[in-house]
Amino acid sequence: FKKPVFCPQWWADWFIVAVNREYDPFITSNIHLFSREHCQDFLQISMAEPKSTELIEKYGFNTIIVDNRLQQKLALELKQDADWETAFEGKMCSVFRRKAK
Repeated sequence: FKKPVFCPQWWADWFIVAVNREYDPFITSNIHLFSREHCQDFLQISMAEPKSTELIEKYGFNTIIVDNRLQQKLALELKQDADWETAFEGKMCSVFRRKAK
């Protein structure tokens, strides 16, 4: 995954342990360690709220991992965005990567 990576908070700890110990998730299960603004930004992106595209740019995400069951709207928006391409699509998740400019 090309950093920085956005993934569901409920999967972030697993990514650290199982995929890449150097992975620095946007948010983890230790949600109490993050600022209120940071948590709100995570929710806005996760739910594909109107400000989500602006937040994705603000944080410079190059890879976005989506829970297909709980983040359907985000997946749909990324599929329709010309700046993103689907790198993987499975039953549980989809992985989107920013297209090279």
